[in-house]
Amino acid sequence: MKKIVKSSVVTSIALLLLSNTVDAAQHITPVSEKKVDDKITLYKTTATSDSDKLKISQILTFNFIKDKSYDKDTLILKAAGNIYSGYTKPNPKDTISSQFYWGSKYNISINSDSNDSVNVVDYAPKNQNEEFQVQQTVGYSYGGDINISNGLSGGGNGSKSFSETINYKQ
Repeated sequence: MKKIVKSSVVTSIALLLLSNTVDAAQHITPVSEKKVDDKITLYKTTATSDSDKLKISQILTFNFIKDKSYDKDTLILKAAGNIYSGYTKPNPKDTISSQFYWGSKYNISINSDSNDSVNVVDYAPKNQNEEFQVQQTVGYSYGGDINISNGLSGGGNGSKSFSETINYKQ
């Protein structure tokens, strides 16, 4: 199992950077082994890579699960990272524009170079939000005052308001 872990980590290190791997600082932690019970063993390691020049960083956490009661090996791979947006705050005395170089979407891909059958059952993070909560409230108010004065005085006021909320998942 440790051979599979090392092989997977080494081949997966290519996922760590988007480009210019020469400029990246990479680190792979030693594989730790933990017996969950008499049938399940967990092998865990982490691979990190970052580049000050490109202002990106990524972390891959590998959790290999060896279950004696299951005929397949299971890998839970957690991918996390950060890409600096390049945002520059506008100077109100100088300009009315700002810059944002990077997009807000990235894609995750998992591949296996082994000859064994590999089935990706589920993964996170997803490449897009799966649902959005939308809520909008519209309101309308009206009213006024009436005053009559000529000797006797009287008055009245009133108002009425109405609002409607739309709430749905998209």
